[in-house]
Amino acid sequence: MMYAILLILLNIWPSNGVLVYNPFDYDETSSELIAYIAPDSANGVYYTWSDNRSGTYNVYAQHIDSAGILLWHPEGIIISNAPKHQFLLKSIPDGVGGIITAWVDSRTGTDYDLFGQRINEQGTLLWGLGTPISAVSGSQYACDIVTNHHQGFIAVWEDSRNATRDIYMQHIDSTGAPNWNPAGIPLCLSNGSQHRPTCININDTHYIAVWEDLRDGNYDIYGQLFDLAGNVYWSTNGLQLIGLGGHQFEPEIISSNDSFFLMIWQDSRNVPTNTDLYMQLFDLHGNQQWTAGGVQIAGGRETQRDGYIIMNELNQFFIGYHDTPTMDVRCCLVDTSGTILWNIPTSTGSWLYHQPRMVRNDSNGVIIQWSGANNENIFAQSYDNSHNAHWFPLEGIPVCLLDNNEPFNIATDRHSGFYTSFRVTDTLVYDFDIHLQRIYHDGTPGITNHYATVLSPLVIYPNPVKNCIFIDHGNSSIYLKLYDVSGRRVAEYTSQNGSCRWNIKDPADLKLAAGVYFLEVQSDNNTAEVHKIVIVK
Repeated sequence: MMYAILLILLNIWPSNGVLVYNPFDYDETSSELIAYIAPDSANGVYYTWSDNRSGTYNVYAQHIDSAGILLWHPEGIIISNAPKHQFLLKSIPDGVGGIITAWVDSRTGTDYDLFGQRINEQGTLLWGLGTPISAVSGSQYACDIVTNHHQGFIAVWEDSRNATRDIYMQHIDSTGAPNWNPAGIPLCLSNGSQHRPTCININDTHYIAVWEDLRDGNYDIYGQLFDLAGNVYWSTNGLQLIGLGGHQFEPEIISSNDSFFLMIWQDSRNVPTNTDLYMQLFDLHGNQQWTAGGVQIAGGRETQRDGYIIMNELNQFFIGYHDTPTMDVRCCLVDTSGTILWNIPTSTGSWLYHQPRMVRNDSNGVIIQWSGANNENIFAQSYDNSHNAHWFPLEGIPVCLLDNNEPFNIATDRHSGFYTSFRVTDTLVYDFDIHLQRIYHDGTPGITNHYATVLSPLVIYPNPVKNCIFIDHGNSSIYLKLYDVSGRRVAEYTSQNGSCRWNIKDPADLKLAAGVYFLEVQSDNNTAEVHKIVIVK
């Protein structure tokens, strides 16, 4: 009976991913601006995006399980359809199985504001029509959010309520209420403009935000340490972290051991018309720990950009970036002293590649994804911390071979593989479809090698079934999921005490239509098998 799993998986994980949303179901003018995925608590993901199917841009979401099945309405559920436009969103897990999403919102009709929403696993909106993060005069945008570890979040953003652009922050609790001044707390009100803030958790109670700063005429990088109560610990209007000749901009940061953080950035100190990539480790007082001014990751002729960082369990840092001279994506490993242990090209083909995305694997290594520079094809490779490639071909396994695609973000599947999100453009009508793909630890899409028949003894009868089915399973508990031939989950049931009698009906307590179905039987240790079930009248 295990052949049934092959059929269902071929439907679920095609070679270029699952189609999450197809605008042609509505009209030929709908398009998605940006999408974002965030992991759930059961090895699946949430997919959030904005599109203009209704004539204005609104926010939608879909929940997709680890087998690639869409769990909510096939076209997604509405997160916000307020007047005017909602777009430029970001989503994070809420810590208890749901997600939190924040976006730019023009519902007032005069300025751009920031709103957020929390959604549980069933797709219920927990914060009404959305909670305002900041809805004061002027516009707010470039918002970044991180968890507060209590089903809420911290937001930092760029704000034009004053004469120049400043940086503000807000703490939204689990109920959607602001814990600080409803207008937000200023992180920086300095002269000049400040842009593109980003924020990380240092620990459960403290946070670091960094941003680009023009107060001295050139772009420098400033930062601030603050806590859940809104107290700041460094200089008023932020501490200068990097300020040298030329411009320093596009900072990315990651926490290290609750006592330090690593920052990488683009830097034009050497050649004003080109940018190099630098890195520096800081303590929680903002003091530089490595060579003053930073350690050069890559430099020379032309530009290095698209920096991306993650950390393994050995407190080593993986840094991915685009190298313009060779048009490759490269990956390097850096230790806690700032020594570059290795630096290799990941894209060794004859084309032009960029946009690295990375997650950890289970060998203290890294999974890195990259894409063609002209929106052509997406590839990935998995390395250990000695830069040995795990997947074949060595130049990268194909993630998407459709032309005119654009990758969004990626997320771990918690099993040494990853999920990736991307859109594909129909150039005839300039329309976008959004897709999700899962790549497993062996570099393959699909899960035919990841389920084993270990639920023994397992007896399912009768089959075909008319009214109810009996299952003898000999396990303390099992979880039953029933899918139709399109891969849509239509019923589910939990059984305990070694056997069960299941009167198969849908969530509305209606009998299912006659036909072929696939029953996934999963134990409490996540092992599972799939059987074909025929329902008759």
